[in-house]
Amino acid sequence: MRPTNRRQTTKTNAPAAPQPADDDAIPENIDEFRNALARRISRLIGDHEEYWRSCKELSCRRRRACLAPRIHCSNAPPLPPSTPEQQARTMAQVQRMLREFQARREQGA
Repeated sequence: MRPTNRRQTTKTNAPAAPQPADDDAIPENIDEFRNALARRISRLIGDHEEYWRSCKELSCRRRRACLAPRIHCSNAPPLPPSTPEQQARTMAQVQRMLREFQARREQGA
């Protein structure tokens, strides 16, 4: 018999690795978690836009990355003012997205 280079096409009965029900641990202090999350988001935006190049924070320029020492990037341009209608529209959109997310989560559970 000569050897062949075929792949094995039969199924194995090996069990798959168990999937955890929820892989995210519940934070002990929700305020610290929220601040850390806000800081990470701000860093991500600051790094993407490279705000650190002209930042007044020495630590940002030194690391060549946004460190967002005050949670909000100090070099990011301010947001334009919004009208009450725009704020209401945004809040309605956020609530709608949260309801959709919750519904999808309940269907999957």
